[in-house]
Amino acid sequence: MQIFSVHTISFPKGAVVDMANKKDNRPNSPKPKHAVNPVCSVQTLSFEKGFFIAADHQFGRQEIIGYFNRPFNSVTAMDAMMIQNHNNIVGKDDDVLFLGDFMWGRKTSLQTVLPRMQQVLSQMNGRKFLIRGNHDYFYPQDYLNAGFLDVQELAVIDGVTFIHSPKQLFLQNIPNFTDMPAGYALVAKGNLGSNIPGEYVCGHVHNMWKVLCPFVNVSVDIWNFAPVHSSDVRNLLSTIRQPGHGVQNLGKLVVDAMQNL
Repeated sequence: MQIFSVHTISFPKGAVVDMANKKDNRPNSPKPKHAVNPVCSVQTLSFEKGFFIAADHQFGRQEIIGYFNRPFNSVTAMDAMMIQNHNNIVGKDDDVLFLGDFMWGRKTSLQTVLPRMQQVLSQMNGRKFLIRGNHDYFYPQDYLNAGFLDVQELAVIDGVTFIHSPKQLFLQNIPNFTDMPAGYALVAKGNLGSNIPGEYVCGHVHNMWKVLCPFVNVSVDIWNFAPVHSSDVRNLLSTIRQPGHGVQNLGKLVVDAMQNL
């Protein structure tokens, strides 16, 4: 089991991806992008031991309710329900890997966001690890100060790659792909990701799909606003290349986009 920083990334043999040179759209994105001295390394996670995974909470973001039709009438209600759902599943001694976009807030608003992030994390059970997403703007040490034990750009655990977004892998392997519903519709319609080797777990796409080979999406938007256990993800990955299993639970945005292909 190995963990790689953005500077020394390894993907399964045959995969075509260049994460080290990917464009970083985060304004004034901090360097290093990973924790140099984590409290506890994400290397401690394993499928044998088991852990929970979730992504795309975006605590504190009012607009996300409308963007992805979340069933909440306020950001306060949304945050409270996601914390409750988390604690109904995750025990105090369980490990939890968050695949990015945990808390909404720009880098310039750290003094406002950090206390709220500390408060949210303190209310959530488990030992928490973070894979940074495109909306995770703060320095790695800020996330450690808030309560995460480690902060990385990606992790490879027992041969499975955990990363925030599927965008880069699809961009470099599928012509005409875009990080939009139409792009994922293109991949889904032809199951084009089946030609990409390896096993991947991601977030970023919210409720656009649950499985799109070679990815399993663990966004809270597609998992009833709660974490999913690594054993459930492993089960999905084990069948992802079988006929009829490479594309699962497409959301309305992607289904509608497929009509125009």
